[in-house]
Amino acid sequence: MESPLNTAHVYQRNAEAYVQARRFEDALSSYKKAADLLLEAMQLTEVDKVLDSLKLQYEYHLRQQQVVRHKQKVFEILKKVVEKRLAAMAHYW
Repeated sequence: MESPLNTAHVYQRNAEAYVQARRFEDALSSYKKAADLLLEAMQLTEVDKVLDSLKLQYEYHLRQQQVVRHKQKVFEILKKVVEKRLAAMAHYW
C-alpha cells in the first residue's frame, strides 16, 4: 500500500500535467486530492520537522489551486479574444 505522501506526490505530478494540457478542472481536483493526502500524512507522524515539511507542502497545494483558478480565468478570457478576432477576420475572407 502506498503511503499518503507518495500518493500525494503522484497527484501533484498529475496536476502539473493537467495544467500544461489546459485541463484545469482535473488539475484542481488533483491538487485538492494531494492536499487531502498530505493532511492524512500529518496524522501519521509526530516528528516536528516532518510535520513542518508536510504543512508547507499542504499550503503549497492550496496556493496552487488558486494559481490554477487564475490561469483558468486568464485562459478563458484569451480564448474569447481569439474567437472574436477570428470571427472578425472571417468577414474579410
